Amino acid sequence: MPPNKMNPRNLRYRSRLEKPPPRKRRSNDFTGWVKERNLNTPLPVDVLLPPAYDDQDIAALRALRYGEASSDQQKRALEYIIWSSGCYSRVQRRDSVDSAYAAGRREHGCDIVNVMNTRTSRQSDSEQG
Repeated sequence: MPPNKMNPRNLRYRSRLEKPPPRKRRSNDFTGWVKERNLNTPLPVDVLLPPAYDDQDIAALRALRYGEASSDQQKRALEYIIWSSGCYSRVQRRDSVDSAYAAGRREHGCDIVNVMNTRTSRQSDSEQG
């Protein structure tokens, strides 16, 4: 067997130039449409895969886009945006590029939450008296 081929019996040092073997898919590497999504639905391990969504998420985001969303749909759409950004999840990944991508995605959700929790100048003036 040529020395550059990996033999499962004789594991040898792999240089940085060789590509690692493909990663096995994990049980939570689902993407796209699911029957029902909630806040306990895990995000995919691979940050390049899109997060799960269901029919209610699609309807809420479309109604929000066209300005026809009810109050429940507005809450659902905002919940989906914050959840799919990974705002409340961990950023550390095996690969540094994936970690950087996850951190950038998470930053958008954290910015939205930060703006929602910020008091406006009118609120602070009315509270002071």
